[in-house]
Amino acid sequence: MTPTPRKYLRAGLYVRLSRDTADQTSTERQEADCRALAKARGYKVAGVYADVGISGFKKVDRPEFDRLLADVKAGKIDVIIVWKLDRLTRQGIRSIAPVLDLLEATGATLIAVQDSIDTSTPMGEGMLGIIASMAKQESANISTRTKSAKAHGAANGAANGGGRRPFGYQVVKVDGTRNEYVIDQDEARVLKDAARRRVAGESVRSIAMDLNARGIATVSGGSWTSAQLSRTLRSPFHAGLRVHTTDGATSVYPGTWPSIFTADEHEALNGARGHQYPAVVTRHLLTGVIFCQCGGPMSYKTTQRFGNQYTCRRCERIAINADLLEGAVSEAVETVVDSPAVRAALAQQADQAGADELTAAIDEDRGALRQLTNDHYVDKVITRDEFLSARAPLAERIDANEARLARLEANAHATNADPVALWNTGELTARREVIGFLITRITISSTTMRGRSKFDAERVGIDWRY
Repeated sequence: MTPTPRKYLRAGLYVRLSRDTADQTSTERQEADCRALAKARGYKVAGVYADVGISGFKKVDRPEFDRLLADVKAGKIDVIIVWKLDRLTRQGIRSIAPVLDLLEATGATLIAVQDSIDTSTPMGEGMLGIIASMAKQESANISTRTKSAKAHGAANGAANGGGRRPFGYQVVKVDGTRNEYVIDQDEARVLKDAARRRVAGESVRSIAMDLNARGIATVSGGSWTSAQLSRTLRSPFHAGLRVHTTDGATSVYPGTWPSIFTADEHEALNGARGHQYPAVVTRHLLTGVIFCQCGGPMSYKTTQRFGNQYTCRRCERIAINADLLEGAVSEAVETVVDSPAVRAALAQQADQAGADELTAAIDEDRGALRQLTNDHYVDKVITRDEFLSARAPLAERIDANEARLARLEANAHATNADPVALWNTGELTARREVIGFLITRITISSTTMRGRSKFDAERVGIDWRY
């Protein structure tokens, strides 16, 4: 097929960058050089096709490249101009062959500005295949060198770096050239206390709620979720361990930064073979959801003088009769559990994404965040502004999905079962799940009544979810 003769040839400029930067190979520079060549040869620029942030080596969709080929096939483009052949592809001659077939079928040509390739000549067509194969080999070499450098750094205990600092550490500049992690003593104390409570059997959810009530924020300034706190406590980084995975094999090396948790503490937090340490099953109705006005968690305690009580573990000044409190909360739950608001909430949660889908989305975004971090701090292919701009939406999406996942995990059983039926079983475990589903927090304030065994309902504040 030969193009219809015309006074000018229509050029389609194709530019691509795996990750857009401000250096000489930026898409703006590529386009400028391609336009200059088109002007010198008297071509009319019919369109610019730009794939930014898309690899030419990996097998991924390139929508603008596909649109360009479609326009060539439709007779809208007579000449394809690229800045360099590796902008078109890094997958070798096999990837170039379909392009050559299309050029031959349509009579269009391909010109690479920096490679001096022009397929309108036999020499240019031959050089095209040779340079394409060389580009593929160079990409493979870069990938191999990058993997080797990362593996070498891990084996020598170097931190992965990038992204937000881990909670419990600050990043300091050493000798003006490199960053090191040093322990933030205030945050380390928070982690040590949380670890102690976790190993003692307190739920992650209860500890996270306590941290939020005390105004202790995450490194991003947000509130703690169960998922966030659990990952932080179980993180190998806090035990001074560097974990590296390559080609499906995972290795663990001692890190060069100071550890917050000892090996035994790390083992206790993670349990045997890296699994989460199982929580001790509580025997009381309100533990984990009941807190003192000072923000401290309250635990069940029996004494000869005052009988069964919930007492504050922090200030040790606030206590309340356990039997009377549990009776009052139970009455309140029975009036709410079958309400229209709860029924509507159950129906809405049934339509939400499942825990597996949220987990997959979080893992995918965290992988993207790690890649973005390496692109900026290790490979140096993106600027600081580009790194921060791309990181913000990823971090926000991760935090939002972690919060959703925490809610789903907390409510999983109650969502899949009728809370009324669960409550009516009278079983402690079932009733605790219903309370966790309905109530975010019970706060006990001080009283003016004399006698610790007396019950004052005005002291009890219940924060309902619905």
